[in-house]
Amino acid sequence: MPVLNVAASGSSGNCCCIEHGNNLIFIDAGTAYKNVADALSETDICGKRISLFLTHEHNDHIKGLKPFLNKLKPTVYSSEGTACELERKGFDVSRFMITDPDFLYELEDFSVTPFAITHDGHEPFAFRFDFGDKKIAMATDLGVAGTYILEHLGEAESVILESNYEEKLLTEGAYPEYLKRRILSHRGHLSNKDALNTVGLLSRERLKKVIFAHVSHENNSYELLDRYSAFCRDNFGVEAMYLHRETVIRKIEL
Repeated sequence: MPVLNVAASGSSGNCCCIEHGNNLIFIDAGTAYKNVADALSETDICGKRISLFLTHEHNDHIKGLKPFLNKLKPTVYSSEGTACELERKGFDVSRFMITDPDFLYELEDFSVTPFAITHDGHEPFAFRFDFGDKKIAMATDLGVAGTYILEHLGEAESVILESNYEEKLLTEGAYPEYLKRRILSHRGHLSNKDALNTVGLLSRERLKKVIFAHVSHENNSYELLDRYSAFCRDNFGVEAMYLHRETVIRKIEL
């Protein structure tokens, strides 16, 4: 069974790893390598095939990329837009595997389908991974979850889904107005309300488990997410939990 190891999740940094068989499948490298080492022991890493899928080029998703590349030597997958932005930032992207949205890539022991999301990066992606008997999707940093995104997420039994902010906390909070507008926009982040609506729609498909992620420190609360997780279980029959901000978590069954 695939398991999720979390080195970081939240507005300050993001890096998760799906562990399955001989594969370590990382999504983003937006944290210090120490946190990666805390999430995965040397035994976990030794001899494994290591892949890194980059969602987009924002700092909270790539700020640990250089040490990550130097230490783990992963095969890196990204969109052309993300690779171009990283090259502009000084990264050597010559060995990146450039992927297109909506194309099924057959890799060793698993396959992956990137799909486009609405966010203010340069060609940002979410990903759906297929392990034969289990499909897992990860979608954060999306301003909206429209029909196209729901079609991709609807194929998965387990979804790691953004639940970034509570709208009232954001609109009445201390953030400057331009930042509030960015977060609330269709190229911003997914609210708790929209995440719940998404889970409700996906519960009619294959969804069995949701893990809420990319939780804002200033504009969300664990108390609210406890309530929303219970709501998903009680009303949709979906197992639900959330990732604590900037906290290493090991071996979450997917």
